[in-house]
Amino acid sequence: MKLDAEIDLKLIESKLEHVIPKANVGPLKMLGDGFNSVVSETTDGRVIKVFKHEQPADRWQAVSELIDEIRPCVSTSLPTVGLSVEPSDEFPHTVIGFERVPGRTLEIDDLSGASNEAMAFDLAGFLLELHGCRIHCREIVRQLPSLNDWDSRMTDLRDSTLPVLKARMESSESKVIEDWWRRFLNDTRSRPPNPTLVHGDFWHENIMVDGKPLRLTGVLDFEDAHVGDPTQDFATLCHINPEFGTGVAESYVAQGGDLDPDWRFRMARLWELREFFGIRHSVTVNDQNELADSIRKLRQGPTMNRSMRLAE
Repeated sequence: MKLDAEIDLKLIESKLEHVIPKANVGPLKMLGDGFNSVVSETTDGRVIKVFKHEQPADRWQAVSELIDEIRPCVSTSLPTVGLSVEPSDEFPHTVIGFERVPGRTLEIDDLSGASNEAMAFDLAGFLLELHGCRIHCREIVRQLPSLNDWDSRMTDLRDSTLPVLKARMESSESKVIEDWWRRFLNDTRSRPPNPTLVHGDFWHENIMVDGKPLRLTGVLDFEDAHVGDPTQDFATLCHINPEFGTGVAESYVAQGGDLDPDWRFRMARLWELREFFGIRHSVTVNDQNELADSIRKLRQGPTMNRSMRLAE
């Protein structure tokens, strides 16, 4: 479901009023049209996420339960999932709704000057709390990806993307990608010694802020949460600004966070790895426009450009 005009938003509004008839829905306010979903806000302040692709049937119950377990561990606001609509005639894929988290979305242009230091401190503090959180519900733990299958998941990611890239790139380019994967899979430093709970998609669209200077008010979207490498949450911030991502990691250590001696190496590799997930997803849902955009980002990013890589 792709939104390009207001009439589409009106159509979603009408369908929402049908599936949640007692809610004060319209007029809807568009919040974002992303890779996986369309996000809007209802008149009564509820955020609605309409997915564009099929979701696992029990995914949202697990995400909601996970957030409830995390909530006591952190000092910032997290979303409360209050609505889950299964696929229907109105919506071919899942729809979820949650209470609006205070603040506004962090913008890349916000990260300049003195505001960087305060924001880096807040984000590092949140990650320190999150990474220290222990999940007790066995059913939640069962559904979280873990490091036990790290090697097989990474090999599968390589095998599902390399043929696609070979078909769309020059041979010299695909050779760079093959060499990158060989080094990544064979380097023992790629595996973290101390896995933690990880947000998994910790970048500006999922970070809520307010005030002058800007301070953290909330964190959204725990759909990709898993037990893994804590440096992944810093690597994701490098897509905003590499220096900022490194600064958050350094603030994390300064606040008492425990990162092993190879954290800079793994953060650099995980920053380079991110585009492969986008490529695989584009192939899975057969979205040729997103695939082309993901390949463009791969070509322009640190995976294929040594000059852009982080110092280790």
